[in-house]
Amino acid sequence: MGAKILLKKKPDLRGATLITGFKGIGYVGYIAVRHLVSALRCELIGFIDTKYPPPYVRMSQGRIVTPHEIYLFYNDENRPHVIVFNESALDAHDIYDLTSALAEWTLKNKFEKALLIGGLDLRIRRDESESLRCVATRAYIKKYGCDLRPLDEGYYVFGPLALLLAKYEIHDFPALAILPYASIERADPKAAALALNYLSKLCGFKVEIEALLKEAERLEEELKEIEEKRRREMEHAMRGFYV
Repeated sequence: MGAKILLKKKPDLRGATLITGFKGIGYVGYIAVRHLVSALRCELIGFIDTKYPPPYVRMSQGRIVTPHEIYLFYNDENRPHVIVFNESALDAHDIYDLTSALAEWTLKNKFEKALLIGGLDLRIRRDESESLRCVATRAYIKKYGCDLRPLDEGYYVFGPLALLLAKYEIHDFPALAILPYASIERADPKAAALALNYLSKLCGFKVEIEALLKEAERLEEELKEIEEKRRREMEHAMRGFYV
């Protein structure tokens, strides 16, 4: 079994924009998408089921939060935006299956474009006034253009964002990765806020950023606590496998 897209509702998604991010540098993609889902009060419409999910879950607002969830939001122009929230980091075995399934699903359902959020190592920044870079498919540049500077040659995008970008490039599909410079040592909500500001302009909706910035310190501590709990639970689960 590979990754499966499981929808509880089946809205017409033609012309939709995919938005997603992962737990990469500075947790930028994770923080940005998590805030987006909350701030826009998106509707949960489905899940992505993987072969190797993490052996833990948490509760939020009276329900179990699953590793990979699919949300729907319409902007003021009634255009659908599908937001995939990745609560958990991907297992190495699942990374290829999930990104392949997600890309193929968006292509099959005739999405308009994909907007991906990640982070760039702050240590490679040469100009202090520069906050964002991008990586875009040729199809995206041809259709929309982009006012962000592209990632310099010689640097790489890694992980699920890289796999999605490669898949979309192969299929001539418009996709843009928004990459703010971020700390590699801690969660970086300020970098996530930069990405959301840029994203909101592209998508035609407003996102309340002040709350994210005000809660930056609390959020950093929360993410540290989550990761520590995850580490302890994983260690406990692994010990259980050998009992």
